[in-house]
Amino acid sequence: MEDFKVPVLEAMQRLYTSETFSKLNNVETGLYLESSAYVYDIYKSEKENGRIIQQEI
Repeated sequence: MEDFKVPVLEAMQRLYTSETFSKLNNVETGLYLESSAYVYDIYKSEKENGRIIQQEI
């Protein structure tokens, strides 16, 4: 909400329709095991790039 300057309902709708949320709900990805901060970083990256991009290490 705060980072994207949108109301709570819009923020929830954006998250629930995101690729990140889809992967979070897929047990095979293991994303549900990660911290909320890590998942949020993936979500922010998806919104900035239009899709999930593997970050270089």
